[in-house]
Amino acid sequence: MENYILAKDRLNEILKDQKYEIIEEFKGSKIVGKKYKPLFNDYSKNEKLKNRDNGWRIYEAPFVTVEEGTGIVHIAPAFGEK
Repeated sequence: MENYILAKDRLNEILKDQKYEIIEEFKGSKIVGKKYKPLFNDYSKNEKLKNRDNGWRIYEAPFVTVEEGTGIVHIAPAFGEK
Protein backbone atom coordinates (compact mmCIF):
# COMPACT_ATOMS: atom_id res chain seq x y z
CA MET A 1 0.00 0.00 0.00
CA GLU A 2 1.34 3.42 -0.95
CA ASN A 3 0.39 6.76 0.55
CA TYR A 4 0.43 10.03 -1.35
CA ILE A 5 0.00 13.64 -0.33
CA LEU A 6 -2.11 15.38 -2.95
CA ALA A 7 -4.33 18.42 -3.12
CA LYS A 8 -7.86 17.13 -2.45
CA ASP A 9 -9.21 19.19 -5.35
CA ARG A 10 -6.96 17.21 -7.72
CA LEU A 11 -7.78 13.65 -6.60
CA ASN A 12 -10.29 12.78 -9.32
CA GLU A 13 -8.09 14.18 -12.06
CA ILE A 14 -4.90 12.48 -10.85
CA LEU A 15 -6.21 9.14 -9.65
CA LYS A 16 -9.01 8.96 -12.27
CA ASP A 17 -10.68 5.53 -11.99
CA GLN A 18 -8.32 4.17 -9.33
CA LYS A 19 -9.78 3.22 -6.00
CA TYR A 20 -8.45 5.32 -3.11
CA GLU A 21 -9.13 6.15 0.51
CA ILE A 22 -8.52 9.51 2.14
CA ILE A 23 -6.81 8.72 5.44
CA GLU A 24 -6.16 12.30 6.59
CA GLU A 25 -6.92 15.84 5.50
CA PHE A 26 -4.79 18.85 6.41
CA LYS A 27 -3.74 22.22 5.06
CA GLY A 28 -0.52 22.38 3.07
CA SER A 29 0.94 24.72 5.67
CA LYS A 30 1.14 21.71 8.02
CA ILE A 31 3.96 20.17 5.99
CA VAL A 32 5.94 23.36 5.24
CA GLY A 33 9.42 22.95 6.72
CA LYS A 34 9.28 19.14 6.81
CA LYS A 35 11.98 17.10 5.11
CA TYR A 36 11.27 14.47 2.48
CA LYS A 37 13.13 11.56 0.96
CA PRO A 38 14.72 12.72 -2.31
CA LEU A 39 13.53 11.23 -5.59
CA PHE A 40 17.13 10.42 -6.49
CA ASN A 41 19.93 9.80 -3.95
CA ASP A 42 22.82 10.97 -6.11
CA TYR A 43 23.30 14.25 -4.24
CA SER A 44 21.54 13.66 -0.94
CA LYS A 45 24.33 11.31 0.17
CA ASN A 46 27.04 13.90 -0.53
CA GLU A 47 27.97 15.23 2.92
CA LYS A 48 29.93 18.15 1.40
CA LEU A 49 27.02 19.44 -0.68
CA LYS A 50 26.42 23.14 -0.01
CA ASN A 51 23.08 23.79 1.77
CA ARG A 52 22.44 20.02 1.89
CA ASP A 53 20.17 20.32 4.93
CA ASN A 54 17.81 22.62 3.04
CA GLY A 55 17.80 20.65 -0.20
CA TRP A 56 14.98 18.21 0.51
CA ARG A 57 12.63 20.30 2.55
CA ILE A 58 9.11 21.51 1.82
CA TYR A 59 8.76 25.23 1.13
CA GLU A 60 5.68 27.36 0.54
CA ALA A 61 5.44 28.96 -2.90
CA PRO A 62 2.75 31.19 -4.39
CA PHE A 63 2.98 29.54 -7.82
CA VAL A 64 1.79 26.15 -6.50
CA THR A 65 -1.96 25.94 -7.12
CA VAL A 66 -4.69 23.36 -7.60
CA GLU A 67 -5.32 24.44 -11.20
CA GLU A 68 -3.13 21.62 -12.55
CA GLY A 69 -0.76 18.94 -11.31
CA THR A 70 -0.86 17.50 -7.78
CA GLY A 71 -0.70 20.65 -5.66
CA ILE A 72 2.95 19.86 -4.87
CA VAL A 73 5.88 20.94 -7.05
CA HIS A 74 9.41 19.50 -7.00
CA ILE A 75 12.00 21.93 -8.27
CA ALA A 76 15.68 21.33 -8.86
CA PRO A 77 17.34 24.73 -9.36
CA ALA A 78 20.83 23.26 -9.52
CA PHE A 79 19.86 21.48 -12.74
CA GLY A 80 17.99 24.28 -14.51
CA GLU A 81 18.96 26.61 -17.29
CA LYS A 82 22.25 28.47 -16.70
